[in-house]
Amino acid sequence: MKANIYDLEGKVIKEVELPEYFKEDYRPDLIKRAVISSQSKEYQAMGVSPYSNRGYTAEYRGRRKENKYYY
Repeated sequence: MKANIYDLEGKVIKEVELPEYFKEDYRPDLIKRAVISSQSKEYQAMGVSPYSNRGYTAEYRGRRKENKYYY
């Protein structure tokens, strides 16, 4: 199978021989699967984090005063 190469004015510059896989039949189902596969990699992963409930959002620095009413 051959294809033409055009310049900016639209004139044919040369012909090139295309690889064998360009002779395959048109399969829209395979194209759809490839597009969905590439788009699904962009989604953020969902689920429970293995590190959930292990971090703290507040810190205590300093010394607590003694409470005279504390037993």
